[in-house]
Amino acid sequence: MVVNITTNETVYEKDADVQIAPASTVKLMTALTVYKLCDDFSEKIAIPQIAADTSGRSVGFKAGEKISIEELLIALLTASANDAALTLAYHFGGGSTSAFVEQMNSYAAELGLTSTYFKNATGFDAEGQYTTARDMARIAMKAIQLENFVAYSDYVDYTIEASDTNKERTFNSSNYFVSQKLEVKYRYSKASGLNSGSTSKGGQCLVTTAESGDYEYLCIVMGSTKTADSINSYVDAKALLDWAFKSFEFTKVLSKTETITQLAVTLSSDADSVVLVPAEDLRVLAPTEMDESLIKKEVSTPESIEAPVVKGQVLGSVTVSYNDKIYGTVDLVAITGIEKSGFMEYSRNVLDAFGSIWMKIFVFITIALILFYILVIILKNWRPKGAQRKREKTKVSTYDGTKNRRLK
Repeated sequence: MVVNITTNETVYEKDADVQIAPASTVKLMTALTVYKLCDDFSEKIAIPQIAADTSGRSVGFKAGEKISIEELLIALLTASANDAALTLAYHFGGGSTSAFVEQMNSYAAELGLTSTYFKNATGFDAEGQYTTARDMARIAMKAIQLENFVAYSDYVDYTIEASDTNKERTFNSSNYFVSQKLEVKYRYSKASGLNSGSTSKGGQCLVTTAESGDYEYLCIVMGSTKTADSINSYVDAKALLDWAFKSFEFTKVLSKTETITQLAVTLSSDADSVVLVPAEDLRVLAPTEMDESLIKKEVSTPESIEAPVVKGQVLGSVTVSYNDKIYGTVDLVAITGIEKSGFMEYSRNVLDAFGSIWMKIFVFITIALILFYILVIILKNWRPKGAQRKREKTKVSTYDGTKNRRLK
């Protein structure tokens, strides 16, 4: 598994979630737990008998000898010393290495390590002790953020001064990438720390960082093999890291001076649209052979915006992707300000008013009253034709009658 440290982006993985015995990489969690519990790295603590009697890799601490916590961490991470691991576990477990392991598991749960469980602080094979490359990457990413953690694991050699109970000792790095005492063919100048080791169940394991120019990667190899002439964890890690350095580069896929789109603006007499640009540059870790024509920019904005518009106002967003991989989303902002037109706002309000339900009711009632009034006028002045003729005949008969009476 290979992770870019700057972006925390995994650029390669294989069987990253397969559970496996962690071997000596457990010591990274041992050190991480000590960092959490320790207030003073200069404090000297006594080596317990259980540590002095341990097997496997050690630097030869004697029971009762007092060593600073800082030097124990250096021995733990540089030399992968089991006596250092047990001393720290015994001390911070209150005289019980099992109690310390419980704290390791509790801390692992806090870090969200769902596929990891520890049974000891050294990495010796134990039933029920397991981790995954992905969980180990999370442990390592947390560790490299801590002050001096990488430095403690990156000594080529380190000398502990003589004490009243022991002579001066110099121990060398157990990491073939770093050590100058082990086989030169594995030396990798770009590498720094972190831990390496092997067990029968865990195979060859390596957790390391490497840096070249502006690029820094974390590499985890678990369960690798060893032959008569090759330790494949180092061979594989070097090949993966060299590939990562050649295959990826930081690329600017968005520029804050780049016009992305224009957004329609209403209620302004100065402009009918505003140009939108990214609020910031977007630099991503991308393939060195990236085909820029395949970069997709998905824009999200409203259909329009009412004035006033303030320069720098967030009015949308743009999402950048490449080969179905989303690189990021950036706000889109107005490149200039646009003032509102009072007249256009007034006109809009009037039109909006006519569009309101109450205005529609008012207009309807008004029209109905006008029509009713017209109807009343018409009815008042209208007479049927038959009624009009009858009236005219009545008038004639009355006249004739009067005339006849006068003749008599």
